Amino acid sequence: MQTGEWFYYHANESLDYSDANQTAFRAWLAAHYRTEKRLQEAWGNPGITFESAEIPKPAVMEATDLGPFRHPVDHRAAADAQRFQSDLVADTIAHFARVVKDATNGRSLVGAFYGYTFELNHNGPQVLAQSGHLSLGRLLACPDVDMIHAPYAYFECGLGQPGHFHLPLDSIALHGKLAVLEEDSYTHLASDPPPGITAPGVHVRTRTLDETLSLNRRNYGNFLTHKAGFWYFDLLSDGRWHDDEFWKTAPLLRRMAATARDKPAYEPEVAFVVDEESVHALASNTRPYLLQSIGNWRHELARLGTTVGYYLQSDLAKLPESVKVVILATPYTIDDSANRALRPIVRRGGTIIWTFAPGVAESRDLDLSRVKALTGIESATMDRSGPFAIFSTVTDERVQFEHDWQPRLRIQESGNMQILARYEGAEEAAAAARPMGGGASVYTAVPRLPVGLLRWICRNSGVHFYRESPGMTGVVGSYLVAHTSEAITERFRWPEPVKSVERLIPYSPIPIVTDAQVWRDDLPANTTVIYRVTK
Repeated sequence: MQTGEWFYYHANESLDYSDANQTAFRAWLAAHYRTEKRLQEAWGNPGITFESAEIPKPAVMEATDLGPFRHPVDHRAAADAQRFQSDLVADTIAHFARVVKDATNGRSLVGAFYGYTFELNHNGPQVLAQSGHLSLGRLLACPDVDMIHAPYAYFECGLGQPGHFHLPLDSIALHGKLAVLEEDSYTHLASDPPPGITAPGVHVRTRTLDETLSLNRRNYGNFLTHKAGFWYFDLLSDGRWHDDEFWKTAPLLRRMAATARDKPAYEPEVAFVVDEESVHALASNTRPYLLQSIGNWRHELARLGTTVGYYLQSDLAKLPESVKVVILATPYTIDDSANRALRPIVRRGGTIIWTFAPGVAESRDLDLSRVKALTGIESATMDRSGPFAIFSTVTDERVQFEHDWQPRLRIQESGNMQILARYEGAEEAAAAARPMGGGASVYTAVPRLPVGLLRWICRNSGVHFYRESPGMTGVVGSYLVAHTSEAITERFRWPEPVKSVERLIPYSPIPIVTDAQVWRDDLPANTTVIYRVTK
């Protein structure tokens, strides 16, 4: 995986301690807690008032009580400072959205770039925590905002890589709004960036028209799979899209986009779920934890070979019934209502994947016993530190974690579970599955699972895979899009038998298969292939 250190922000590394922001923070506290007694109870400080409260200094923002976790009471002021920072940004967007609606008598659509929950983990030690991007759920409740915008990810964005998203974009449609993504690839026509100018994508720029077409087709296959809109952005005004041959390929894109409107909402089989509130439960400088527990999951999910949706934990009750596997990436503050929203998924045979420390920071203390209460699988701490690795017991995979991860947890083995992964060297269980209701509960004590083990879990949960090998896969109505990293003979499978499968890109004059649902094809490296299925 690329580290992305070429594009490393130092912005938002500290909070704003100006008098104006201190005043705004106190007003936020008054609106949030209503009474000083409630503020005092929340902060565990009987002497605090709305007039005396201050944004905590950096040392307090970085303080922890258990591994990376803040104490829910003792460090509440630090968590509140981050909540305030994000609410301030979201509320400012909402304010100007209302200004636009009023000025145009409600005739204008309003959009904003926001909610970079996945991407900002890569951009600095404290960027996500203090970026102001952690109130997407709040902004989605604003009736005056119609669209949420973001570029596609700047990590694993080159040819042969799957492409990612900045944000939990599939929650946007659940609130009646449209995700609109930015296609700003560094194409074969783009100029070298001027000295001192940050130019995202320059490190993986395309060199030929064919490479640009392959990258763009991968991207719009991803965008349209999630029923998102997108636009082309000439990032440095260098004419990177000014190629007549490129635009001659647009009719296929228009046909695919029309197909994407057949159903009103995206219906994935796997849901990757992140919790904005849980980021506040961690100290502001816990970047390695956030990288593994949020950002780096994309490396596995984008290659899963099936349909994956990206959601906020606050939207668990709104997940489509198509979902068979839910991955809870940061369930550290999962509450009873969220847990109840998972029960219908389990009752219909689904699987819940719980990571690291579910519920640990949900109440007024930090309690690892909640892991068993939620997952049905008991964990215990290990007296180990430093980098570590795990190996899958059901697939031939090993994952190395370069950073320390505390508390280091292991699974207490029992007869009603299947061990899925163990710590290398120590042999203690790191991931396990057990029956839960009509489905299954999978608990992993480590922050992330490899793609092969994920596919094994999904396959045992009834998830359909469109391709036999891990790799980028998009499904746009009757079109199947796949991107390759190396030359491969790939086996594809449609969910039901079809009359024919035609390969449109690279073009084949005869159907790949007729009256079947499985086909094989020889694919070159770094290529996007597009099939049209006739049912």
